[in-house]
Amino acid sequence: MNGKKKTLFLMALFLILMIGASVLYQSLSKNYQLDSLYVESTNNESKDTNQESDSSTQEVSNHSENTSDDSSENTSSDNSVNTNDTSTNNSSNSSDDTLFQAPDFTVYDLEGNEVHLKDFFGKPIIVNFWASWCGPCKMEMPDFHTAYLDYKDEITFLMVNMTDGSRETVEIASSFINNSDYTFPVYFDTAYNAAITYSVSSLPTTYFLNEKGELIAHAKGAIDANTLQKGIDMIYQNTP
Repeated sequence: MNGKKKTLFLMALFLILMIGASVLYQSLSKNYQLDSLYVESTNNESKDTNQESDSSTQEVSNHSENTSDDSSENTSSDNSVNTNDTSTNNSSNSSDDTLFQAPDFTVYDLEGNEVHLKDFFGKPIIVNFWASWCGPCKMEMPDFHTAYLDYKDEITFLMVNMTDGSRETVEIASSFINNSDYTFPVYFDTAYNAAITYSVSSLPTTYFLNEKGELIAHAKGAIDANTLQKGIDMIYQNTP
């Protein structure tokens, strides 16, 4: 009899644990929704196309230091980049009909050569800040690769790796890209110039620029294929 009671107790305990795990999973899933897209307004504001959406981001520390400890928790952000408070507004415009010029930055290719954002002006650009330790970055990357294969002749994709030299190195990032069979170009922000210029405090972060190098929209957090396509469509709608 004692054996049967023990077995029933263990079965009940297992059932309770399974129910608890299911409830926890559903709760975490609600907080891990894809981010919305923000339009770069001409009146110094960033407008959310879906303000009720929660973000799915991974925070990084101040870029003058190494990134924070390796945590897999996702954090909610305010989903905005205020063009008045960040260096992305270093070319202010008084006209409501003028988009903001994206500030230049310097990153490095795999051979260590300098690469500048302005070098790619003349063609629409998508800039994505990412790291191989960032779960949300890896979640959205297949959609970026698909978009790259579809639009690589029309749009420049700049996949900017947050390379701090310890948690993320050129070797670690390159190994991840090669093992994942991604073929889009990757650049390394080893001097934090790009991240500081765009005040990137969480990953992933994506910017959409038209062919004149003007900021069209941005997303702070992981985005899905539909949102990525929406950003691409907005680029074409705002191309002179």
